[in-house]
Formats: sequence, structure tokens, C-alpha cells
Amino acid sequence: MALPMAVISAAHPKITTAQLQQALDVVANVLAQQKKPFLDDEEERLAMVVS
Repeated sequence: MALPMAVISAAHPKITTAQLQQALDVVANVLAQQKKPFLDDEEERLAMVVS
């Protein structure tokens, strides 16, 4: 399974804690606005970013 770009970005050695927090805030905002259920493995792929 290929790693999602968000996971690769979060693991990059030059990312700062502030940048990572900003990215997670964006993900949380998108999820809060999600009206329809996820399809297939979308939920699993998003969870990889947070874990």
C-alpha cells in the first residue's frame, strides 16, 4: 500500500510542530464539515495521518 502524501509530509524532517498542527487543524475542519459518509477506505487513509 502506498503511503498517502499527508503521511509522507508529516514525517519529513523539516516540518515544524506548528506546520504539522496547522495541517491537522485543516483536516479536523474538513472532517467537521463532512456531510456524507466516507466511501471504501477513505476513513482508514485519513486515520493514518493522525496516528
